Amino acid sequence: MPARSRSVLAGLILSVAILTFVAPASATPTISPDLAAEMERATTSDRIPVMIVMREQANLDVLLPVVRKFAPAERRAFARAELKSRASVTQNRVRSYLATEEAAGRAANVRSLWIASGVVAEMTPAAIEGLLALSEIRTILWDPPIPDEEANDRGEMIRENRTGSLANPVPEIWQLESVNAPDVWALGYEGDGIVVAVEDNGVDRTHPDIATHMWNNEDEIPGNGTDDDSNGYVDDTWGWNFAENNNNPMPAGDDHGTKCAGIVAGDGTDGIRTGVAPKALIMACRVSSWGQNILGIQYAIDNGAHVITMSRSEKWRFTPKPDYDWWRSITDGELLTGIFHANSIGNEGDNQNTDPVPFNIAAPGCCPTPWRHPDQVQAGVSGITSGCGAIDSNDVIANYSSIGPFAWEDIQVHWPEYPHDMRPEYQDYPWWWGLPGLLKPDVVAPGPGTTSIAIGGGYGSFGGTSAATPHVAGGMALILSANPFLTPEEMAMVLQTTAVELGSAGKDTRYGAGKLDCLAAVQLALIMNNFGFVQGTVTDQENGNPIPDVDVQAMGDTWNTKTDTDGDYTLGLPEGDWTLQYTNFFYEDGSADVEITAQQTIVQDIALTRKATGTVMGRITDAESFDPIEGAEIELPNTPLPTEVSDARGRYSHTGVPVGSYTVVASKFGYEPGGESATVTSGGGVTQINFDLSPALLALDMETDPGWTAGIPGDNATTGVWVRVDPNGTGAQPEDDHTPDPGVLCWVTGQGTPGGALGENDVDNGKTTLLTGVIDLSSAPSPAISYWAWYSNDQGTYLDDEWVVEITNDGVEWTELLRMDVSTSGWEYFQHRVAEFVTPTANIQVRFVASDEGSGSIVEAAIDDFQVFTNVPATDVTPVPGRPGARLVLHPNAPNPFASSTSIRFMLPATATVDLRIFDVAGRLIRTLASGERREAGLQQIRWDGRDAGGSRVASGVYFYRVDALDQSVTERVVRVK
Repeated sequence: MPARSRSVLAGLILSVAILTFVAPASATPTISPDLAAEMERATTSDRIPVMIVMREQANLDVLLPVVRKFAPAERRAFARAELKSRASVTQNRVRSYLATEEAAGRAANVRSLWIASGVVAEMTPAAIEGLLALSEIRTILWDPPIPDEEANDRGEMIRENRTGSLANPVPEIWQLESVNAPDVWALGYEGDGIVVAVEDNGVDRTHPDIATHMWNNEDEIPGNGTDDDSNGYVDDTWGWNFAENNNNPMPAGDDHGTKCAGIVAGDGTDGIRTGVAPKALIMACRVSSWGQNILGIQYAIDNGAHVITMSRSEKWRFTPKPDYDWWRSITDGELLTGIFHANSIGNEGDNQNTDPVPFNIAAPGCCPTPWRHPDQVQAGVSGITSGCGAIDSNDVIANYSSIGPFAWEDIQVHWPEYPHDMRPEYQDYPWWWGLPGLLKPDVVAPGPGTTSIAIGGGYGSFGGTSAATPHVAGGMALILSANPFLTPEEMAMVLQTTAVELGSAGKDTRYGAGKLDCLAAVQLALIMNNFGFVQGTVTDQENGNPIPDVDVQAMGDTWNTKTDTDGDYTLGLPEGDWTLQYTNFFYEDGSADVEITAQQTIVQDIALTRKATGTVMGRITDAESFDPIEGAEIELPNTPLPTEVSDARGRYSHTGVPVGSYTVVASKFGYEPGGESATVTSGGGVTQINFDLSPALLALDMETDPGWTAGIPGDNATTGVWVRVDPNGTGAQPEDDHTPDPGVLCWVTGQGTPGGALGENDVDNGKTTLLTGVIDLSSAPSPAISYWAWYSNDQGTYLDDEWVVEITNDGVEWTELLRMDVSTSGWEYFQHRVAEFVTPTANIQVRFVASDEGSGSIVEAAIDDFQVFTNVPATDVTPVPGRPGARLVLHPNAPNPFASSTSIRFMLPATATVDLRIFDVAGRLIRTLASGERREAGLQQIRWDGRDAGGSRVASGVYFYRVDALDQSVTERVVRVK
């Protein structure tokens, strides 16, 4: 680095260190329950391994914007210096105390942790108690060796019969073809020069498949007994054994770490190529305890590793439970340094009695990624580039692969026995009270039935999320060999946006964003070689406050992002001139012209002017009695304004409504919904909108028997048949009905036991039907039906089922109202105008069919609050706008990747005009498949034959398709291969 750069860097380090240091609050350190028990068992001279966690940690909000301004090498240098400086300051009194205890023989093997400020040591009980006088310590944790079978995530292994030899080599196996690694090698990228640190129980460096590309510490002279590079480790020529504190990280028996290394970089010298990145370099870090693991992470960063692969995890069922706050601090430090980290998420998917959702994902794979997926509501970040789930050779998730989401919130509120505090800034992905939590896993990769190298030569089977994780780490190595300038934020984006969709549309809690696709990821990374970045902050013109959730759009293109809670945004764009458009419901639009240069970042801040606002208010009354209606919901659809509720006098008020024209919708169970137009003018005026709601023809809250039929001829489900009960919640079934208290009953597919396991009494081995009574709609001018539904098909291993809603007007012919293979997000509202499907008659019936016709998936459904309306005007939005049921949902296109053609599927919640366009990764329009085409509500399908507007086949690569309907826009990725 030039001298000038060093001086600037030093100045920045000093200024940021001052900025981020806060004197620790006065408090008494805690001792974890298991450490307290161990201290009781120990003699006065026993030294107990501990981790001392400091109260004051790095401020990610301050440091992250600073490090993002540096190139990768400078980012790591700056972050290391800042974190080490912080550790030196915060640990000063602790290290002084430990030095005294070491001299007295009451402490040993003291090492500083700087990736998150702490200390590991071995201490007598009395020395540990002496730490309680130091208020800068948050907690003291026991740090014993962890048995491999507990920490590792090997999972079930399916034996492969394949063998190889030098005379008859097998160049690659199914797992590599599954992630398209050979196609990347054909482009000339094999992970050359990328160093992957394997944090595990050791690596057999003598295996022929990795022997020639073990990492070599060129700054260390082998065997001279000197720490030549002053990194704190003597003769560490190819890694370090933290478990035994020596320079020989060979395994001691179990081959878990060796197999992980083989999946990263096994080159096939011994007969079978098992490595995703066969020219990557392996740095071996043998670890056992979690403190050793953290030291190994620091070692990887200090010694130039690009990627960490870690198939070890701390599970909820452990005693004590994981200190998630501490793991988040560690991954925050990783993010600042810019290292890439793939981690297993645990094999607890079929073990929810001891590891329940939302803690089924193990640490540290439960930490956020550096990039927020568009489906993720909250915006906190951290340094796990990918938490990895496991799929088999049929792209089906392993039943043991852990299930998301994860709850980042004050865990002690819901689990008082949880022994660790959670900082407020880490309570950013709450799950209770219907919130989504942190979506996990991030991506999936081959696990069960995989093959890797074995200790001493040859090969053996592998499995679990342990096997999936090094596939993703190897994928990162391929991506970095194609584009070494990527940041962790960009790497997380590349991995997730190019993943092959397998589960529910978007990022789901079983398959995450989809299966690792090395070819698509490398293609996008190559294009990003020509990308530059614009970042900035959007603020309020009047008061300077940051504005969250501002859409930042490159005009005329598909490139877009949103500002985070601090008003910050970063957007990657191809080199050239761009106009950025900034939009937010409460502000006037803004724009800025920017010139993007490849591999450079520019800053573009902007201030937006808040729109003038007014008030929409009125009264809701019964159209027959003229009495006020209390508890009616009043919404302004397609706006972020909250739903208001009428009071005892039937009055409501929507304040702070920006100037403009709106539809106002009023609804109350038992009444026909009403919709009116409203125009809000400037000057803070009041717009009066009153509603007279007519009673619904039929309103069934299921608290009394509606006379429906559960089961018809042809039903064959053996469990999970329809029943009207007060539901007992499981991971896939609601705990409460939809009707407000005191209502408790609804229809569900099978009643489980209180606190029952996932899939208890779910639909199995066939279908189950719920049939309404006969409804006379012969004289209704514009009838509609509505209901609240719950459907779950994303909690099990297989996602191959659908549920169907059908209608008849004669009891013979049935017409489909709705078909879904994607789970609802809890209770969702659906409404259908009858005349759009059948002619209204006196013999209308509706049936709800849930089925499990294929493999053993987890299927649950529920119905509540069924209504029939006689007059819903055609101009009304269907379903009621603003409700979750109004979502436009993309389903996975199939096949993907595709060669000749692919089917693009999407769910319309209402009849609408549809636009469907194909774009390349540079945002150029390639093909319009639908323009203003009217489509009915329900599942729609449009095929793309892989041709552009001129009829020519498009090249292999990544493309995006965008569906626009109902004032909504959804985008998904598709990959074409030749």
